[in-house]
Amino acid sequence: MKYLALRYSNQDYKACLLISYVMKFELQWWYQTLGQNIGITIVTDRNFVLEIFSDASLTAWGGFCNNRATHGFWHLKDIGRHINYLELLAAFNELRSFASGFCNCSILLRLDNITAIACINRMGSVRFKSLNDITRQIWLWCESKNIFVVPSYINTKQNIQADRESRNLSIETEYELSDSAFHEICYSFGTLSIDLFATLLNTKCRRYISWKPDQSSLTIDAFTVPWTGEFFYAFPPFNKAILKRFLRGIYNQKPSKPWYQITWDPQPVLVYLSKLHPLSDISRLQLSMKLVTLLALITGHRMQTLAHIRIQNMVRFPDRLEIRISDKVKTSSSKIFQPFLVIPYFRKNPKLCLASVIHFYELSTKDTRPSDTDLIILTVKKPIRPISTQRLSKWIKMTLTASGIDTVIFSGYSTRHAATSAAHRAGVSIEMIRSTAG
Repeated sequence: MKYLALRYSNQDYKACLLISYVMKFELQWWYQTLGQNIGITIVTDRNFVLEIFSDASLTAWGGFCNNRATHGFWHLKDIGRHINYLELLAAFNELRSFASGFCNCSILLRLDNITAIACINRMGSVRFKSLNDITRQIWLWCESKNIFVVPSYINTKQNIQADRESRNLSIETEYELSDSAFHEICYSFGTLSIDLFATLLNTKCRRYISWKPDQSSLTIDAFTVPWTGEFFYAFPPFNKAILKRFLRGIYNQKPSKPWYQITWDPQPVLVYLSKLHPLSDISRLQLSMKLVTLLALITGHRMQTLAHIRIQNMVRFPDRLEIRISDKVKTSSSKIFQPFLVIPYFRKNPKLCLASVIHFYELSTKDTRPSDTDLIILTVKKPIRPISTQRLSKWIKMTLTASGIDTVIFSGYSTRHAATSAAHRAGVSIEMIRSTAG
């Protein structure tokens, strides 16, 4: 108050000081707290009952304490605020989340923001009203529980858990029923008293229970408290086995239809590709079209997989070419092996030998290949860069058009269906096709 008054009066100590409502509230607090005990000394207990780690980002906040983590997104009214304010608000959220059941104690608060630490230590800010207001809320809350907070600096690199919680958030945790739909539920069944599975951002009732430490929830984990006597709203987690059976039943009642009711014969395409020979006499575009079409037909893999073929992952043998796909693709999973392509040399018909086409393509693009990539398939026009799946599909569609295939019905992505259907007609087992094709 004194700092701002002197600032507004150009350092005139004889100027009048107007007592605002906020200043009156502050003076009243000091009068009620200290009374006539002038010179009182506050002694704090340094045996901290909790050590809370706090962090904030521009999108969310996160905290960690005693092997328990919590996090949340910012409310719309807080989005866009300065990071110093968000750090203080995050600290307030963590205190209410982890220390709501404590009183008459001291708590160590670990922060990586020096401004936030200074505001808490000084119990406010003389320069910024927003920082002063949130700091005041923190200390009023602590006063109501007789808690003394000691902020301490921690390097961001050491504040790992809280930093992770504030940045690696899944938006699925904040899904909620629309307000209009919830109002229809209340209209049909009556006013609900508590939301059993919610967070501060998506709760539908004033009283709620969170699944993680939350600054305003009644408690944590609705399954640990009795529900009797409550007219509750609940959307609990489903049992995984029951949910799988339920979804399987829905699928069986209305199964998805295949993309194509009919397919095309690869033979006319192979005839056209055999005419693109010798490779040294065709254009760069024709060479690219032949390469990607043969790759799609022979491997049966998706465009994404073909676009991720890298030179360093190719190993040549006298009778075959082996290609390992190291990048993540659509089918990548911890339980599924990455795609592994084995392409034999087709000695009987060199015009359709994919292994030879790949080798020739690699040599012919060596001089124009960018130094920062080892993806084998490149664009034709400058600037030369790795190919996209859309361009791959366009080249295959151009090949189908030149081969007489109706591209009004079939796109470049139809090669997987055509290749696997032709293999099945030739007597290849379904199990072999499924294990080989992507």
